[in-house]
Amino acid sequence: MTKMNITAERINAAKNKRNHAVITAFESMGEAYWEALKDSLRRTEGSGDQMKISTRAAIPFSESLKGKKFTLDPLELVSIWSRIMETFPNTESCNMRGVYPKYNISTAIACAYGTQNIDSEEWKNLFKKITSSGIGPFISLTNNDTKNASIFAEKIGDIRESLKTLHAFYTRDRTGYTFMRLARSGDADADRILSEQQYAKQKCNDELLETLHENWGNGIVFLYVPVTRK
Repeated sequence: MTKMNITAERINAAKNKRNHAVITAFESMGEAYWEALKDSLRRTEGSGDQMKISTRAAIPFSESLKGKKFTLDPLELVSIWSRIMETFPNTESCNMRGVYPKYNISTAIACAYGTQNIDSEEWKNLFKKITSSGIGPFISLTNNDTKNASIFAEKIGDIRESLKTLHAFYTRDRTGYTFMRLARSGDADADRILSEQQYAKQKCNDELLETLHENWGNGIVFLYVPVTRK
């Protein structure tokens, strides 16, 4: 995946873009579909049952992604998650019922993206397989089909790189203390970098990026561990 220059302006512009195949698929389910899911979760006690409900609801969404070709560069992830969070905002995340749908949606997207170039129904049905049988069959699949496992691993690696790029951007102001000390000692470069970081922090709302990183980190963690351990 090509390295991308990330700026606060480009991130904020990406938040308003809606021309992506994943967003189209998400919206094709209808807002009433996702509202019904949220209503069902509100009426369900127990995190285990809430997770099951969220997982089942994501299966039709995963099916709608089959056959679609798309990329997941950093700014596209921002666009996608900006739209997802319109339906599943963090205000719904006072407990895990507001988070589980986003975990499952990210997993479904990652499975569809990872299997784009794989000509195998077993791989194409990966999300459904995981939701019905757990991680065991996925580990067996990656061990028995190393060729396609490598293709899948490379695509999941693309997602990880996009996440790392965004993470590096929104955490860079955390080194500000060091630069502040240097700036106070008269280091012109440190003063310039510190000013850029402070400007970026003002211009870019970190909530979306932090939520995106957490949701995707939990959503795809088990998709790359079995493959990359080979």
